[in-house]
Amino acid sequence: MNKLKTLKQLNRYLIHTIGANNFKHQTSNKAVLPYVRDALYNYNKNNNQDWIREAFKSDSFYLDNFYNTSEDKHLQINRHIIKSSKYYEMCLLNWKPFQKSSIHNHPKGGCFLIPMNGSLLETQFDIINMKNNYNFNTNQLFTIDPNDVIKKEEHILPITSINYIDDNLGVHQVENNTDKNVISLHVYLF
Repeated sequence: MNKLKTLKQLNRYLIHTIGANNFKHQTSNKAVLPYVRDALYNYNKNNNQDWIREAFKSDSFYLDNFYNTSEDKHLQINRHIIKSSKYYEMCLLNWKPFQKSSIHNHPKGGCFLIPMNGSLLETQFDIINMKNNYNFNTNQLFTIDPNDVIKKEEHILPITSINYIDDNLGVHQVENNTDKNVISLHVYLF
């Protein structure tokens, strides 16, 4: 694999890898995970910080109310989609100080998350109440009622660490528990 220095190169590699290795329509197949992790590691090690330019394009972020826990517009999560396809979505999230997501699930293939310029706090949960009929066998995303979960673990996601979660591991909530904005790179696999 060549050095992946830009998000564009990372995107091209993911498109080629998913297509060439017959992962089309089955990115939820765990066999694709090492390829994606290796590509993210390569980009993480070699990137020329193009994510900074991408993250601060003046009109490229939109307010993502789906994962948002706040009524306050100043605390809503800003999201910028870099690439969206039927196989995956790559995006940057801009976490304001002390901002956190709702408790939520992920697409069938899971999600990779890399904090690019600071650390984030992740809290994972197990679902203990299925009365709300959560359907984890689809790519449908939904928020989880806090009364339906029990806290499993909490840990810091250090800067540039490559993290992965899928619904078999649990659902989670992510929080910027610092007083500075943090940008994170996400790859959701469908």
